[in-house]
Amino acid sequence: MIAGLLATLAHPRWWALALAAFLVRGGILLVAVPILALPTVPDLSALLGTTLARLALGHPEMLVALGVATGAGALALLLAAGTVGAWFEQALIAQSLADEDLDADAAPALADAPDAGDAPVAPDAPVAPEPAAVRLPVAGALPALAARLLAHVPTAITLGWAGIRLGSVATDELLRPQGPGGTVFDRVVAGAPEAIVAPIVVWALAELVAGVAVRRIGAVSDPGIVAVIRGAAGAAADVVRHPGLVVAWLIGTAAVLATVLPTWLATSVAFGRVRAAVVEDPSAGGIGPALLSLVVTWIAGLGLVGLATAWRSVATTVAAERIARERRERRERHAAD
Repeated sequence: MIAGLLATLAHPRWWALALAAFLVRGGILLVAVPILALPTVPDLSALLGTTLARLALGHPEMLVALGVATGAGALALLLAAGTVGAWFEQALIAQSLADEDLDADAAPALADAPDAGDAPVAPDAPVAPEPAAVRLPVAGALPALAARLLAHVPTAITLGWAGIRLGSVATDELLRPQGPGGTVFDRVVAGAPEAIVAPIVVWALAELVAGVAVRRIGAVSDPGIVAVIRGAAGAAADVVRHPGLVVAWLIGTAAVLATVLPTWLATSVAFGRVRAAVVEDPSAGGIGPALLSLVVTWIAGLGLVGLATAWRSVATTVAAERIARERRERRERHAAD
């Protein structure tokens, strides 16, 4: 972890790659919320309620078409963002693997597919040839995205179960309130806390498995669907067998949270000062300094987030490479015997 941090500090370019991957995958929502005026439910109701009601009553087919188009557009946007994020992620992985300070010449180990776990091989079985170098795959972003989506299948299943569970509790609260205290939201959360905790835990584990799977297939010359499936399955096995992977990812994630939350709070305070300067006395000359403070705070926060996300990625890469190298050495010893 320390070597990964020192190497990350020495390569600001990695910060930019990690930050770009983080932002396009949805992190932009976390860092931009403090400076966005999000519409409230009454605002949305006043803006869209009448139009949607007319469509539902007069032209329901248009409402269905609108829903399908909106869903398709959202799905396309998510896939595009996921692909771009995967490209940035693989660029960072490739550069960290090639870095001499980390001693992470891991292409041979991470490309060691198919995965046979720790089982011995036949004495006469040939050892797989080692690729010459890590490449920076542009088309490889799609297999990386596929591996990430495959790893998150349990997340989707858990979210579906949680939605059903919360919906059931909410229905009971609306029809048969259990008590006068608190809002409906509070009572629903209190009635099904497992539906809140389970998706978070499963998502975290799926993120770790996805990260290891991406590193497993990243050095494969032409990863296809079989390589993606094997990469995801092998990554899940690595997470179970090697707690060090979990520890490295948890430490990196804690570092990310330790930068995202202060950035969010500091940006909120700086934006509040800008709003106060605009509302109270725009001619007093306080807008400029307040705006400069907001920009500096936001950029500095993004830099820290980029550093933390890059460190987490590098730490995960080093841990996964070490495991893959140990697996390859065991196979070579079995082959030699």
